[in-house]
Amino acid sequence: MHQVLLFDASGDTFLPPDRKSERRVWICQEISGLPLEEPAFAGAAHCPEVVLDRTHVEAALTGLGDLVDFIEETFRRGQLYVPVDELLGLADTDRLPLAMAPAGRLDIPQPTERSSPAVGADFLLVGEPTADLTVTGLAYRAPESLLVACTEGVIELHPLTGAARWLFRLPGCTSSPLPQPDGSVFVICGAALVKWHNGALTPVAGPFELPAHLLEGPDGQPWVLSGSGVTFGTGQSTLALTRAGDDLSDQSHYPLSFDAAVRAAVSLGERRFLLVADGHSATTDLKRGTGVGLGEDWIPTPVPHPHHAFATGPDQVALASGDGSGTRVLVRSLNLLTGLTGGGIDLALGRLHGVAYDVAGSTFLLGTLSGSDPVRPRHALIRLTGLHQGGPVALSSARPEPTSAEQRYDAVGLAARGEKRDYRIDDKPRESGGQADVFYAVHKATGEPVAFKKRKNPGPRATRRWRRELDCARAMGSHPGAMPILDADALATWYVMPWAEATAEDRRAQLADPEELRAMVLSVASALAASHEHGWVHRDITPANILLYDGRWRLADWGIARRPRGQTSAGGPLTETGVVFGTEGYAAPELARDAHKEATPASDIYSLARVVAWILTGTRPQPNVVLLPPSRKISSPVRRS
Repeated sequence: MHQVLLFDASGDTFLPPDRKSERRVWICQEISGLPLEEPAFAGAAHCPEVVLDRTHVEAALTGLGDLVDFIEETFRRGQLYVPVDELLGLADTDRLPLAMAPAGRLDIPQPTERSSPAVGADFLLVGEPTADLTVTGLAYRAPESLLVACTEGVIELHPLTGAARWLFRLPGCTSSPLPQPDGSVFVICGAALVKWHNGALTPVAGPFELPAHLLEGPDGQPWVLSGSGVTFGTGQSTLALTRAGDDLSDQSHYPLSFDAAVRAAVSLGERRFLLVADGHSATTDLKRGTGVGLGEDWIPTPVPHPHHAFATGPDQVALASGDGSGTRVLVRSLNLLTGLTGGGIDLALGRLHGVAYDVAGSTFLLGTLSGSDPVRPRHALIRLTGLHQGGPVALSSARPEPTSAEQRYDAVGLAARGEKRDYRIDDKPRESGGQADVFYAVHKATGEPVAFKKRKNPGPRATRRWRRELDCARAMGSHPGAMPILDADALATWYVMPWAEATAEDRRAQLADPEELRAMVLSVASALAASHEHGWVHRDITPANILLYDGRWRLADWGIARRPRGQTSAGGPLTETGVVFGTEGYAAPELARDAHKEATPASDIYSLARVVAWILTGTRPQPNVVLLPPSRKISSPVRRS
């Protein structure tokens, strides 16, 4: 039996001690300053005690370890307090499983098989055969060293001499490390993101869906690509990008909508990313949403299974992967504006473990030599030149320049952190619906007016539906015909949109003009086409849900949208059979029978047509009224159209 007692930094007990407990666990916010020698911590023989601190709890919350295992191991060691670093094996730095020597000393042929004229390759280091080193990533660390991540920790390697040492031991590292200017290093360990600095380990973010890959985001921030996308239209996507902050409470999670096997991601500045996938890759702008646009905007991926990708210049990235034969690695440049493949190189490597590049424009590849023993492979370090063009990557020319309104709201999206206190909110709602209230608010940092939508019902079904609305709105937010989500809290109780100029309901007289109506219908229909392509059905197309923002009509309010087939929420369908669904008069007839199974894209088209009919006639649509005129004279032109 364990009794857990919580302490604050001053040593004040949050829960009273029970001296009759068999074993006692003290969990403190901070260890520094606590009187560990005092009687309160000095357990008698019949009542042994151990002390844990916040780092143990955070390590458990991020999936780095198990709190019960930490407690049991501390009891097993017979110590009052054991730092989480030691419990994870961080302090053991005796054995170094990596030994590499300059390639010029060995009689090994150059691994270059074929190369573009501008791309050169230098064979730098070759490792001794080893059976107990599994490399998981590579990174460049100023001034002149590489960091090699492996399943036992992170090694610092000199690229010219081969000199190596443990930077720190941490079993379970699964991704390339990310060094920072202050000397700290981020790395993925299991399902957690951790930070090492001056010998101390701090859990930062997690737990993440596996596989999880660490990448450098805007301004050097750590971002994590996690989970997997949905391929062939089946299953439920877990793909996401997460911005990590300074601690566990400061992370922003963005579920992604891209039905593809995404292998890597590249930051393109601000909050734009290239999602690199088998077959085709695509860009996403998290300021506007988490979708990737229509298929015609996707870019063919020039290598198979592209696990490694990095920016090499303005509008330019490089992708690297094995060719599937186990004997060759391909590296190709890709122009994101044209979608064309540029220079590249083929290397005689069996596997590619990591890619890194320095500020001077060199690209380092760490892999295993082709033909070496798969049980005891020989590692090779190669330096490529001619790929990296230098300069920041900016894709502003890949799409039209944003309007001033978009630029202003981009600033709100960039500052988003899920904090309600960032907004000055009116006391009374401007609109009140069945599921939420909409308040006028101002983003304090930018002064921009926003719509603050707050959920009414705190129940679990309402939470699931709200999260569904956020998922779909974010997936559609990058589409010009959809209303973007700018910010939201982690508990799914509110979210923020741009403040719309009007609804279609407000502007019926203006929309009665054929050109105005045509523009509205085309914009909403294009948003529906994109959502239907990904399997989403809106199910609530009404004049009140079509908003005018930045001179364009946009579709909003995905609160009762139906997920793509095969992606039903874990708690089961939210839609009940036989319950009238949607807005009366606008909802398609099939939504009254079984809105979950029978809803199709045609249901949305029906509702949009009802909106058009209301605009043209000024008469609210009535349910159960025959829509066809008595004469059948319209049948011929309908067939021809």
